Amino acid sequence: MKKTLFSIILLMSVLCVSAQIKIVDMADSCPVHAASVFISGNRCVGVSGVDGLLPLPKGYKGKVTVNHINYYEKEFLADTVSSGVVMLKPRAYAIPEVEAKVGEPDYLVISAYYRRYRFTDSIPTAFREGLYDYYLPIGSVGFEEHLSLPSLLERLIGKGRVRCKTRSEKNVRKEGESYYSSLPAFKLELHVA
Repeated sequence: MKKTLFSIILLMSVLCVSAQIKIVDMADSCPVHAASVFISGNRCVGVSGVDGLLPLPKGYKGKVTVNHINYYEKEFLADTVSSGVVMLKPRAYAIPEVEAKVGEPDYLVISAYYRRYRFTDSIPTAFREGLYDYYLPIGSVGFEEHLSLPSLLERLIGKGRVRCKTRSEKNVRKEGESYYSSLPAFKLELHVA
């Protein structure tokens, strides 16, 4: 019985000595988390916890300063807080109006002429040709790998990062005539937009 009574008295005395100060929002009485806590001499002792409790040294009775970006600074003496709760006044920041403009990103435009032949018995019998514009967003292309242009285009088209616009496209089929020697096979032009 003596041990139990002694334990209860010891526990109560420890609770009285380690009574903590809690900081809350003046508007809604919610605990203020992550407020910087300074004691005399501008010594930072930590930040308030999720429950708003201040990390003060045991038995500290001096000046306490609490700073938080969303609240006005509060200074008080630790021994004068009778209720154990300190209220912080919310601070509203006024910033100048910002105008956002949406614009097209910069692109590298690659215009390509494409022709593909269909052969029957080694004779071109038909071809498909077209003029295409490929739009590559500048700054998002990894040129550091020193890829050839066709492999770079293939990689970027596969990732869906290149837009392609068809300027013209046609299928031509003529029986018995050879187009191979009279028409150019491939032409590539680079333009920076």
